[in-house]
Amino acid sequence: MTQKIFDITCFILLVVLTVSMLVFAIRIGADKGDTVLCATLTKQSFDYKDWRYEEKYNPGGFYITQFQYDYCLGIGYEIDAPIRN
Repeated sequence: MTQKIFDITCFILLVVLTVSMLVFAIRIGADKGDTVLCATLTKQSFDYKDWRYEEKYNPGGFYITQFQYDYCLGIGYEIDAPIRN
């Protein structure tokens, strides 16, 4: 009986450990993706800095949303670009 309880306990601990490691790995991957997104937006804002307001060359202009600005600012990226909703 005690061997069966031990086996069940080990199995439960193994499942909890596996799920915890999976959640941690997904969380790290998501953080890296966010960093890449904000770094890309920062580079794009720098690349388009000189001509983003000229309607003749760039009718749409380069801009970011308020959500993108707030999110990237929250993880340490300040993007110099106009904000549109």
